[in-house]
Amino acid sequence: MRRLRSAFPLVVLTLLALPALWPWLHPGLPRTNDALPHLYRAVQLDAVVGQGIFLPRWAPDLVWGYGYPVFNFFPFLSHYLVVGLHRLGLDFLPAYQAAGALTLWLTAWTAFAFGRDLFGEPAGLAAGVAYLYSPYILYDTYIRGSLPESLALALLPLAFLHLRRAARGAARSVAWAALAIAGGLLAHNGVSLQVMPFLAAYAVYEAWANRDGEGGWRSGFRIGDLGFGLLPFLLAALLSAFFWLPALAESGAVQIERGTLNGAMLYSNNFLSLAELTAQPRAPVDPDLLNPPVVRALPLAALLLAALALMRVLPALLRRRSPAPSPPRLHLLFFAAAAVVAVVLMLPLARPVWDAVPLLRLTLFPWRLLGPASLFIAMCAGALLSRGDQPSLENWRLGTWPLALAASCLVLAGLPFASPPYEPFPARATLADVAAFEVPPDFVGTTTVGEYLPRAVQQLPADVNARREALMRGEAVPRFEAPGAQVETQTSGPRGDTFLVHADQPVTFIYNQFHFPGWRATRDGQPAPVRATVPDGRLALDLPAGTHTLSFSFADTPPRVVGNWLSVLGLVVLAAWSWSVKNRPGGWEMGHWDLGFRPLLLAAVLLAAARPLLWDAGRTPFLRRGLTADGLRGVAHALDLNFADELTLLGWDAARTSLGADDAFTLDLYWKANRPLGVPYGFDVKLVDEHGRVWSEAETPRPRDWRFTPGTDFWPIDQYILDPYVLTPLAGAPPGVYQARVEVFSRYDLRSLGAARLGPFTLTQPSRRDCADPDARVAGLPGLRSARSEVQAAVPGDEVTLTLCWEVAPGRAPESVQVRLVDGAGVVVLAQRAARESAPASGNYFLRQPVSVRLPAGLETGVYTWTLAGGDVVVRAGALAVAAPARAFEAPPVARRLEADLGPVTLYGADAPAELPAGRVLPVTLIWRADELMDDSYHVFVHLLGPDGGLVAQSDGVPADWARRTTGWLPGEFVVDARTLSAPPGLAPGTYTLAAGLYRPADGARLGTEAWADGRVIVAEWTLD
Repeated sequence: MRRLRSAFPLVVLTLLALPALWPWLHPGLPRTNDALPHLYRAVQLDAVVGQGIFLPRWAPDLVWGYGYPVFNFFPFLSHYLVVGLHRLGLDFLPAYQAAGALTLWLTAWTAFAFGRDLFGEPAGLAAGVAYLYSPYILYDTYIRGSLPESLALALLPLAFLHLRRAARGAARSVAWAALAIAGGLLAHNGVSLQVMPFLAAYAVYEAWANRDGEGGWRSGFRIGDLGFGLLPFLLAALLSAFFWLPALAESGAVQIERGTLNGAMLYSNNFLSLAELTAQPRAPVDPDLLNPPVVRALPLAALLLAALALMRVLPALLRRRSPAPSPPRLHLLFFAAAAVVAVVLMLPLARPVWDAVPLLRLTLFPWRLLGPASLFIAMCAGALLSRGDQPSLENWRLGTWPLALAASCLVLAGLPFASPPYEPFPARATLADVAAFEVPPDFVGTTTVGEYLPRAVQQLPADVNARREALMRGEAVPRFEAPGAQVETQTSGPRGDTFLVHADQPVTFIYNQFHFPGWRATRDGQPAPVRATVPDGRLALDLPAGTHTLSFSFADTPPRVVGNWLSVLGLVVLAAWSWSVKNRPGGWEMGHWDLGFRPLLLAAVLLAAARPLLWDAGRTPFLRRGLTADGLRGVAHALDLNFADELTLLGWDAARTSLGADDAFTLDLYWKANRPLGVPYGFDVKLVDEHGRVWSEAETPRPRDWRFTPGTDFWPIDQYILDPYVLTPLAGAPPGVYQARVEVFSRYDLRSLGAARLGPFTLTQPSRRDCADPDARVAGLPGLRSARSEVQAAVPGDEVTLTLCWEVAPGRAPESVQVRLVDGAGVVVLAQRAARESAPASGNYFLRQPVSVRLPAGLETGVYTWTLAGGDVVVRAGALAVAAPARAFEAPPVARRLEADLGPVTLYGADAPAELPAGRVLPVTLIWRADELMDDSYHVFVHLLGPDGGLVAQSDGVPADWARRTTGWLPGEFVVDARTLSAPPGLAPGTYTLAAGLYRPADGARLGTEAWADGRVIVAEWTLD
């Protein structure tokens, strides 16, 4: 019975952890930022372990067989966990899932063990649940997918626990603390470096609190009292030296700045505001949403419990003549202070600290401190439930029901963070899958930006795409290049290769591995100098004519040798210490569990069962599917806009639609793929006025909580995507009504799939931001600060915009200027009045005024000057070079004369192949004749239609390869418009039609007449048998 009672906390903790572990039981993989890179890195680790390399530095199969030193710089303890489970018989996907589940369970158990040692078992249970369900632990697991960091955070409470026990005289805990600290460094060095000052401070604190075995804060303290508290750090440094010493010494050999100086990864861009630290996930949780916003927040439920615990002890501490605080009170105060320090270091005000500490900057993300902060808060939350016969917070005894209630609240508060979307993954992943996963030029080596590419690799070799395709097919890729030589491979392996080379003349032998410290070569048994090829950084060696035995091998460098021996020394010291020491009693301990367990066990069972039966089934108000037969549930502005039967815009949201001209706002778009797309589409979102002019900044950033999505070519059809943009009006944007223009285009050929306007958005106040262009300032015209032409070269018929910037004082009468275009002889060829408007405001404001003019179609080639005239003052505002096109007023020869009258223009004729070239390029030449001047710039469309009238292929755009806008055509002029379409292979039998015409891109309206009512002229027809 006593043994069963002692196992009870472990049983309850496991049951309470099940809702957090549940996503790992899903057949798919949680869709995260980094899970796939780490999983594929484990596949590579397994490959080298299988060949007898247990502590690898080099990953020979990454970057399509050119190799990558990822294991020299990124710790791989968590990857070894996956490999170990795989070696026990699991495929890689279930092995990774099991590793993730075990890591989460370990997170709860270590926090429970530490909390129990501090405050007793009930408090330990609360602390374990609080730490496990903290938003950052679950964010790390199910959003970032950082198994290495999750494992480091799981080992963190173990380090604190054994530092505490070591300080209390438990000598063997020195070894356990060293192993926990070293394990953290070998799991994830970034989070371990951030937490190291807290561990050191805790070691000092425990040594002080237990210097005479009784605690207190008024007796003396000697450095010698640190003793066991500092020894674990030295041992951990020795044990992990094989990793950190070469990583630091050889960091200059790789392009580490790709990561550390990357804008998204730069530490200065990753501080959090208080609003972000207290943010909550979207409610209700929507399993249909592929990319819910990222929330990096403090554990608010645990923070509330921690605040209640502090409220119980602070009044007593503030009373005059209060007795020395008991150990639990001291622990509570220590971890409360540690939590405050961690939070402050995540705020922008801590920037000077980060600037001053280089190692801290290398950890990249200040918000990583949410991990240790969550542990500190969990300990404080557990302190609320401290109890026992020994001195405690207030000798406060609780029943089991409050503990069950607290645990239930912590679980429910964390569940929204443990409800990820999923993605498929091959259960039996191979190196061919790794090759397919890597994408040149940056997403290589299972890293995001190629930060471990050797410095000699200034660009990837030219054949990486061919090697990628070959590896994806399971084929071998060349290991060398030796033009003109006969080469026989004698031995081959992950550590290098040996070749027998016969050359009739001197030859450069290129070994297809990247140049990196450790690679060596011998020629006929003698060391041979190797160099790096330029610019792709492969190993190269110059051979004289003759027959040679050439060997390449990867060996340890001096830093690696020193690091290895230091780690061996650490293992010897650790073994000797563990064998020789005996534990001494640790002093003050908490009482044993003596509460009734049925209510807590009942709550744990109900919560474990509720995850699949209620939460995932959508039977609570906290989780609800957004996609319905009628569209998207809960969106403020529901839509059903179809873009070329590829994508549907389901709706949009904006926190506000009425704002000042200097205010940015976030526009949320909701998309859904109509079918498996297989091609990448892009989106262009701008703030525009009624004339289509753009009034938002050129850069359209994402909000900080945006979660990236895969390209549209990978979008699932059963989920939708949140696509947010931050729109900032241009400086000087005038008050008025605007819309957001959303355009969809294909990334591979920039073809537009259509556009939509959303809104309205009203700017209610004028801009206080100066809109003046420093390179285009003007003087002499009242209130006018600058005038700039958007282009310096144009052709007749182009619309050219001059942007004026006014500074307006309250009460000043509206000014106006005349915009003129003057030729070289001083003759005004174009003039247009521009009047400045005013807006009610207190104080000066700025007004941006675009003035658009259409260049006359008959304008001749030459350099013209922009001038601005106001009263008697005329100032220059830049030059414009005009290049008139060569024009033809006689009809060119044409195979098929059409004479299709479309109004202001006639499709005079067309040339097309006599047979439809299925699977090849279909060339088409259209001959247009202008019958009158046109005010609109029309686009040409050419559609290949199938037997059922469906679109098979198309070509759209400005005539003559975007060189001849219709606004520049003169009456009677003929324009030759050569276009190409890609006729797909495998066309079904039937009659295919080629149709052409002109349309207005702003609204899609086609030019047409009574004879051509639909604006579509049949150019050619083919019949396939």
